[in-house]
Amino acid sequence: MIHPIDRDHCVPTRAKRTDKDMNFPWIDNAMVRIHRFRRLNVGTVVLAFCLMTILIHGRLKAQDGVGLPFLKIGIGARQAGMAGVATGVGDDVYTVYTNPGGLGHIRRWQWSAAYNKWFADVYQASFIYVQQFRAFGSKKMTIGLDCSYIGMPAWDATGGLEPEVSANQLIAGVHLGQRLDWLTPALALGAGIKGISSRYADYSALGVAGDVGLLLRPGRFELGTAGLGIFDYGIITLGVSYMHLGPKIKFDRRYTSLPRTWRAGVSFRMGRYNGFNLLLASDVIGVQNRDAVIGFGTELWWKDVLGARFGYRMNEEDLGDISFGLGFRWDDVMNSIFNLPTRYGDAFEVNVADVGYGDVLQQTYRGAVSHFPVAPEPFRLQDPTVITSQVMGDSSAVTLAWEKAYDPDPFDEVAYLVFIDKDRNKVDQAIAWVERNMDDFLQSGLKDSLLLCESVPSPTFVTSVVGGGVYYWAVAAYDLGRHARLAKRGEEHIDIFTVATADLAIQDFHFIPTEWITTTPEQGILSITVANEGSVESDSFHVIITDGYEDQGMEAEPLKRTLVDVWLPGFSIGTDTTFIIDWVTNLHGSHVIRTVVDPESRILELNHGNNDRSELIVSVPKGLLSAPDSIDVMATGYDQTEIPIVPEVYFQPFSSEIDPLYYTDSIVSSPILLALARRLIQHPEISVIIRGSIDALSGEEDPALADERGVHVRGQLIRMGVPDDQINVEFDHPEKILGQRRMPADPQDAEWVMQQNRVVRFTVDPAFEELVFSPFKVAVDTTLIRDGIQYGVDIITPSGIDAWRVTGGPAPIEMVPAGLFDGDSLRGRFIWNGSDVNGNLVPRNRWVRYHLVLDDTLGRTFRTREDSVYLKEKRTLQRWEMFGAAKFAEVEPIYQFYWDRLMDLGEELVQNPDMRVRFEGHACAIGSDAVNQRLSLGRAEAFTRAFKERIRNAYPGRYEDIWRRIDQPVGYGEKVPLDIRVRGQGDLLLGDNETPVGRYLNRRIMVLLYKEN
Repeated sequence: MIHPIDRDHCVPTRAKRTDKDMNFPWIDNAMVRIHRFRRLNVGTVVLAFCLMTILIHGRLKAQDGVGLPFLKIGIGARQAGMAGVATGVGDDVYTVYTNPGGLGHIRRWQWSAAYNKWFADVYQASFIYVQQFRAFGSKKMTIGLDCSYIGMPAWDATGGLEPEVSANQLIAGVHLGQRLDWLTPALALGAGIKGISSRYADYSALGVAGDVGLLLRPGRFELGTAGLGIFDYGIITLGVSYMHLGPKIKFDRRYTSLPRTWRAGVSFRMGRYNGFNLLLASDVIGVQNRDAVIGFGTELWWKDVLGARFGYRMNEEDLGDISFGLGFRWDDVMNSIFNLPTRYGDAFEVNVADVGYGDVLQQTYRGAVSHFPVAPEPFRLQDPTVITSQVMGDSSAVTLAWEKAYDPDPFDEVAYLVFIDKDRNKVDQAIAWVERNMDDFLQSGLKDSLLLCESVPSPTFVTSVVGGGVYYWAVAAYDLGRHARLAKRGEEHIDIFTVATADLAIQDFHFIPTEWITTTPEQGILSITVANEGSVESDSFHVIITDGYEDQGMEAEPLKRTLVDVWLPGFSIGTDTTFIIDWVTNLHGSHVIRTVVDPESRILELNHGNNDRSELIVSVPKGLLSAPDSIDVMATGYDQTEIPIVPEVYFQPFSSEIDPLYYTDSIVSSPILLALARRLIQHPEISVIIRGSIDALSGEEDPALADERGVHVRGQLIRMGVPDDQINVEFDHPEKILGQRRMPADPQDAEWVMQQNRVVRFTVDPAFEELVFSPFKVAVDTTLIRDGIQYGVDIITPSGIDAWRVTGGPAPIEMVPAGLFDGDSLRGRFIWNGSDVNGNLVPRNRWVRYHLVLDDTLGRTFRTREDSVYLKEKRTLQRWEMFGAAKFAEVEPIYQFYWDRLMDLGEELVQNPDMRVRFEGHACAIGSDAVNQRLSLGRAEAFTRAFKERIRNAYPGRYEDIWRRIDQPVGYGEKVPLDIRVRGQGDLLLGDNETPVGRYLNRRIMVLLYKEN
């Protein structure tokens, strides 16, 4: 009977068939087939029997038998090349298969994939990855994950009498390694757990096993002359491990024990950076139920590029245990390809091995590829120690410390580059450059511009700095290959240390503006607090506070005025003082209040940046609200007034549709089409001519649109009952295309001009103008005061105006006249009609208090000081009439009959010797204030002149007396839109400048006729 081979890789067992085993018919069948085909290839039979033994060994032995020998098949081409001797080496990922304690000493990460072509087409593939992290007070705790698969092609040893069968095994494990830094960094402990799956044909077994190991690796030592001029350093490593620990595994109905293995090993490595390094290693290996064996291995590398290996294991069985291997390593692969910073320094290593098993079994071959780092390992910055000097000009001692950085290559050297500067950006640029290309940085001007950049051999650096403040520092560890690794503090590469000093700071700034609007230069109170926020007392220091005026234009130099210039005695820790300054200035606008503490930089400070503070503030409103101390006021004595008809219809751009407001009845006004319809129906002898226009400024180009507008108006009048023979549309007239002059520069003026050019106008025979276009009468309240309370306001507000109002008492008064606000100023005159907020006339013959309240755009509220005006009533009987509207930009009224009605006023003056008259002119909002003021005054003056001339002609004997009762004409410009108090309706704004009808009514001449008692 042939016994399956199970030496180091297949444990030899002797299976003897007994009656006890006869209850396994599949075993009997297999054995019968083997005997039946003795003539088959011996290697095939031996292999088949070996694999069968591996899978069913536990069932052919008593309960104490050992099976699962595939657990002892070595993994890793490098280890195979040295006869599996690796227990005392532990410097790569394959240490998980020989001694898990090595995980505490290997590189911070590594992955490797291996392939094993074993004898008789059995193959093995594996993958392993390890990653290092910090835990339990140690810099090096490592977790490893691995997976290994052993398989073979399906085979048949029966010559086709039975189906082919196959076998495979899968092992997957998790491993942890911990360097015991709290005891000694030389000692590391490792352990792992792995799951096992074994399958043969339709039979399978599952199990679990554990591994544990220790590895002692003291630091390297110098060889001196013992290195023979070839090697500089030596490293001795000792390791022990216990592998494949776990419960028995059940295969079908029988149990088998795991091949528990103990290992002890020692290694001695000698080497020189970028030269030769030699590894000598030996292991003693004991497997349960077998005698211990001894193995020897050696490895020689040249410049970490090419390596060769040899191994021999002493065996009692003459199957051969001589192995050979080769290695190739390529450093900085990813850096070279992707131009990464040197902290990503890495290497790829390829290893192959040839292991023989004597004449019975053929050669086996191993191959593996690994990827791992070669740059210094991560390390951390530690707390700096600063001994501060409090003497100006003396230096302070600083001790910087960090963890020792290790290089994963044992014969490399690590040094440190220390950076210090007050500018964090410079330190940041420096360390980034060092990582990218250290040699270039060392030759750059940036290195010399740093406060300190120095190479040191140990993880401690003592230096001195002159001057207080915050300093930024960083450390880079670099090896002989110029791989640089930056130390970290948390997630940052840059840390700080502080040289404690006094820290004078401008702690607070407030501007408390005065609430009063005056004409004097007072602005309010400046409150500025200066404090010592440092850790020591300061010497005496200088404080300067200046007022810089900014609103002078782009090219002007700011005007500066010194508010405070004082020396203060030394401040103890936490001391502060507040400057209270009455700020006065006649310069309206933006000012920069700048406070500078210690401008000469005499004080050693933590932070000079908080010694200079500038605040932008805006001066408060200045000006006044004025009214006469007392005034004679006039109460109205009339109950109705006249409102002109607006003889025009306006259209939207490119439209001929008529807005209903032109033919819908109104309580107050009479729309033009409604008035025309009623008066034409009442006077069938009158006919009207309609002329439509288009506006070239609006982009209207088709004259037919003007005709269409006229036709639509004619149709509307016909629908309102006007006979068609009374309405004629004139298609050819000189005003058919309007807006052919230059567009107004102001966008609002341009829009309003275009509105009034899209128009239909009406004309009748001059003899019938008064019948058709005479104004209509409106009932009004008589509780008005005219010319009694005229206010003037002249206020400049550099911060802009959000809202304003004039309020007073004792009756509640509030006014917000329109047309006075212009940008940052409030300027002009306005008249109060004498009513309170409820519309009631305030009592006369008493004092009325008033003041102005203004809110600026910065959210500040200001007010004028309260003043009073005495209202002295003169009883009068008054008439207030409107003498039509003037033509746009002209002083003449549109219709001649208004001139004729002047003589009605003359007759009243003749009949009433105490009656007086005044003409007032008004304008719409199109154009500038100055132009409209001039137009309005011109209209009032034109009527005054015409009235005087007619009085001279009509009453030559009385005109001098009448002239004395004609007041000077007054022009109000655009400031007083037409506003009447309709009986039962309250105040009504007819002259709304936002509409063309309102602007038409604002171009008016008003006549005030009054009688003094």
